[in-house]
Amino acid sequence: METSCLIIISAICLMLTIITGWLIAIMRYLKTDFLKNIFPGFKYLKKAHVDYAMMGGLVFAVSLVLVKLNVRLTNPELIALSVGALYNPSGFMFQAVKPTIADSDSVAFNGLILAGFIPATYGFGVAAVKIIMAVL
Repeated sequence: METSCLIIISAICLMLTIITGWLIAIMRYLKTDFLKNIFPGFKYLKKAHVDYAMMGGLVFAVSLVLVKLNVRLTNPELIALSVGALYNPSGFMFQAVKPTIADSDSVAFNGLILAGFIPATYGFGVAAVKIIMAVL
């Protein structure tokens, strides 16, 4: 696996940003009941939109810095970074579909959301450490 796979992950995040943005715009300005029934948690859809945009930009920036500094991540590190970037916003998407899940004390749901931080933390954390080491 190459660092260039991060560009694909970034592009996927950016496409999801565009898709959620269109959903938000259609729901807001066309007042479609169909989409409101699918995404009753409108505020969470907006949060997913912002989170996908941030992840897309962050992954893109990290990949450019890695390439510029000629720093390589191992396959597990690349996979963790990729999974974390795509998985983290999914919690907001679940809440957009079922907003009450955020208010519940569901150990399973909360565990799934927290578990998503593990690959993101590992992937981005290792990338940050390797970037710092390359600069120093």
